[in-house]
This record gives sequence, C-alpha cells and structure tokens, in this order.
Amino acid sequence: MMVPVTFRIILFLYLINLPSKECNVLLPKRDADLIVKTCARTDSPDLCISALRKDPRSSSADVKGLAQIMLELSLAKAKDILKHIHQLNDGTRDPILKRYYGTCIEEYEATVINDLPEAMSELNAKDYPSSRTNADYAAETAVECENFFHGPPETRKSPLTKENNAMHDLATIAASIIHILG
Repeated sequence: MMVPVTFRIILFLYLINLPSKECNVLLPKRDADLIVKTCARTDSPDLCISALRKDPRSSSADVKGLAQIMLELSLAKAKDILKHIHQLNDGTRDPILKRYYGTCIEEYEATVINDLPEAMSELNAKDYPSSRTNADYAAETAVECENFFHGPPETRKSPLTKENNAMHDLATIAASIIHILG
C-alpha cells in the first residue's frame, strides 16, 4: 500500500519542526552508546559518563574526541586547583604548609604548562602512547600533591584532598580513553 504524497509531506514537516529533545527519541542512540561503551572501559565509568554528557560536543564525538574532551576537562580542573593552591599559600603563615603548597604549585604548574597540553598535542598527532603517558603524569601530580601533606617533616590535613582526587580521576579517565585508541 502506497502512502499518499500529502501524508509524507505533512509527516516530514512535522518531524523537522519537533524540538530537538523529542527528536532524539527518533534518532539512533549511537552517540550515547559510544559514551557508555567508552566509559565502561575506564576505572570510573559513572564519573566518565557524567563528565562527558555535560559537554555538548561529546554527543557527536568519536573516541578520540571523547579523549580530547576529557583532557580539556582535566586541564580546566588543574588550572582551578592551581589557582586555589595559590590562594591557600597566600593566606597562610605556617612554614610547613607554605612548603607543601609551594611543592604542589610546582607540580600543578608542570601539569598545566607541560603534561596536559603535550597530551593534547600528542593525541592530535596520533602519538597515543605519549599522550597516555602525559595524562598519567597529570594524574600522578594529584597523588604527589596529596602525599606531601602526609610526609616529613610534619603531617598536615590536606585542604586539597577532594580536588586532588577529582583531578586524579579525570586524568586517569583521559588516559584510559586514550589507551582505547592504541
């Protein structure tokens, strides 16, 4: 049975005028599935999915694009943490905390200036092993910063634990996604 031309035109006009939210129901779930499948291969799939879904570019990204987005999120987090550490450093007179903050500042500056920008550049050049290594360095920065507060000369409660953990997780997710590429 043939569908009349008039009906097809009306259906077409109706579909192109649907709001994008309703239209998503009619489209294949490939993009959402790619995010879920990719994130399932990381150590923190829920955080990965949540972070990527917040970025509108992820809905049309391939795996390399998802890695790029996660590296950018890691860099933004590292910059925020670095700014916070500078504020904490400026607000204390405790020489031990100043020493710990100073070391964390050095670590995070290396991550912001070198590790993550290099990881992005290497990702774009398809040098996936080097990109992954630099993402791992960024994750290690957070661990090292946190460890400074637990070592000699004195132990101090780290005011950066939550931020360091978030940074570690984002950079580790980025490294895991890059690993998928090769």
